[in-house]
Parts: sequence; C-alpha cells; structure tokens
Amino acid sequence: FLGAGQIFSRVIVSVIKRVASKTKTTLDDILINILEKPTVFAITIIGMRISSLYLNFGVRGYEILHNIFTILIVWNIIWILNKLIDALVDHYISPLTSKTKSQLDDHLLPFMRKFLKVVVILIGILFLIKNMGYDITSLIAGLGIGGLAFALAAQPLLSNLFGGLAIISDKPFQIGDRVRI
Repeated sequence: FLGAGQIFSRVIVSVIKRVASKTKTTLDDILINILEKPTVFAITIIGMRISSLYLNFGVRGYEILHNIFTILIVWNIIWILNKLIDALVDHYISPLTSKTKSQLDDHLLPFMRKFLKVVVILIGILFLIKNMGYDITSLIAGLGIGGLAFALAAQPLLSNLFGGLAIISDKPFQIGDRVRI
C-alpha cells in the first residue's frame, strides 16, 4: 500500500495536475498540492488497517491498533487542515493584506495563521481524547477555570500584549523612526 500510494502520487496526481492546469481557477491546483502527500499517507493507513485484519492480535491488541489508527487518521486530517490554512493565507489573504496601506494586517497575519493552526491541533487532540473513551467535558470546564487562573497570573503579559496591539493599530510610528522609551 505504501507502493500504491507512491504510484498514486507519481502517476495519478501528475495526470490530475495536467488537467487542473488547463482550468482557469487556481483553487484546484491548490487543493491538489494540499492533498497529494496526505493522500499517500491515507492510502498507507488504509493498507495497514486492511493488513491488520489478517493478523491475530487478541482483543487488547485490536483495541491498541484501533487507537493507533485513530491517532494516524486524526493526525492526517490535522495535517490537511493546517496545509489548507497555509494555502488560503498564502494565496488569498496575503495578497489582500499587501494591497492595503495599513501595516496592522501585515503584522497580525502570521499571528492569526499560528492561532488557527493551534486551534485545529487542540480540537484534534480533544477529538482523540474523546475517541479514546475519556470524558472531555470536565477537561473543557477545567480549561476554562485554568484559563482564568492563567489570565490572572499573566496579567502583566496580557497588558503588554494588548498595549502592543494598541500601538500597532494606532500606527504612531513607522519602521525607521526613533522611539524613546
């Protein structure tokens, strides 16, 4: 199945890329680039899953294999979503921010990209914890209380962060200006 994934990557994807290059939109080219390597990985996961059906691992072994395959599938989905975030930012949002006169969007774009990736990873981890049979409602409630405790403990950090965002949004100075603190 790893070989089948490589054949898929080399032969079928090259044919799909040729067909997609003839279209007027770039969205299909972006989607092909996003899905190429994760699809090879998914084919390998499917092959490992099919192969595991012919082996005798016992009840506990199958539970462990099920958990491993769940982790691999969720990791693959996270990989795809993170590549999608990168592609959308690079091809659609970044050109829009370069056309504006404001520097705020140029400074906030990398932060938003990282924030979205972290959110996708955290949702994936919560999904994995839920699928492993654990109750995540108490974890989410604890994160809310922990977030409050963190906010109180990190109050100087947060005030500096919001102060920095206020300075960036007001744009009182540009690159090259002298600032005396």
